[in-house]
Amino acid sequence: MRFQRIIEVLYRQPLDITVAGFESIDAIVRPHLFGKQPNVRDDFQPGKTDLWGTPLPDMLEVDEESGLGIIGVCGPLLQHASLIDKSCGACSYQDISAALDQAMEKSAVRTILMNFDSPGGQHNGDIELAEKIAEIALGGEKEIYAFTECTMASAAYCLAAACNGIFSTKSAYVGCIGSIMAFMDMSQAYEDAGFKPVVFASGKYKGAGIEGTSLTPDQADYLMGLVNTAAAQFQEHVLQYRPDIAAESMEGQIFYGQEAEAAGLIDGVVEGLDELEEELSSD
Repeated sequence: MRFQRIIEVLYRQPLDITVAGFESIDAIVRPHLFGKQPNVRDDFQPGKTDLWGTPLPDMLEVDEESGLGIIGVCGPLLQHASLIDKSCGACSYQDISAALDQAMEKSAVRTILMNFDSPGGQHNGDIELAEKIAEIALGGEKEIYAFTECTMASAAYCLAAACNGIFSTKSAYVGCIGSIMAFMDMSQAYEDAGFKPVVFASGKYKGAGIEGTSLTPDQADYLMGLVNTAAAQFQEHVLQYRPDIAAESMEGQIFYGQEAEAAGLIDGVVEGLDELEEELSSD
C-alpha cells in the first residue's frame, strides 16, 4: 500500500515541482511499475543512509557562536515521507516542521536560516508548512531567512516566500511558481499491443487516468481544475508576503539569482552561504 500512495501523489495529484524534479522522481518510481528494483548498496540502512550508503545529514545544525540554526531542505518535498522516501532523497514536511520547532526552542539559536536545494514537491502539506514559517517570520521572537546556491523552486519557494528575507547566489535557480499534473496517454500503445482496457465507473470523473485509457474532455477539465486550484493557493500565499511579484513572473518559469531579484522573488544576491552567514550573525 505504501507504493500505492507514491503513485497517487506522483500521478494523481497536483504537484508544485519543476519538470526536472518530477522526472527525477518518475525515474525512481517507474521501474517499480515494471517489476524492476533499484540498485541498493549492501550497507544501506533505512532512516540512516540513502540507497547508496551515504549517511543522511541532521536537518538542523546549530552554530552557537553565531547564533544561527541552519535547516537543510534538500530533495523533493513530500507530506509524511517514509524512511524509504527519504533514503531515495526525499524530504518530509513533518521533518522540516520538527526542525523549526527545535530551532525555536533552542536558546542558542537567535536566527533561523533555511538552506534550500529542492525542486519542490507535493502540494498537500506545503501551504500549511508555509503558513507556519510565516508565523515565525511575523512573530518577532526569531527571524527566519531563506537561501539557495542550487535550487529553490515551486513548493520550496512557497516555503521561502514568507521568510524575513530570501537570498541566493547569482547562478542559483529560483521560482517556478505554479502546479502541474502529468498524465501519460498510453491508449495507442495498448491498442497496438492488442489490449483494450474496460473501466466500470460510477461517475464521469471516477477512473480518470487509468493506464491504457484516454481522458475524456470532462475528465481533462476536472484535472485541470485541480491544478488551477492548487496553483491559485500557491500564488495567493506568495502574493500575501511578496505583493510586488508580477503575474507574468508566476507562469512556472525559473529565474537565475539576479533575474529573481529584479522580479522581486528574492531580496539579494550573495557570493555564497558563508557570506550570508557572516551578514546574519553580525546583525
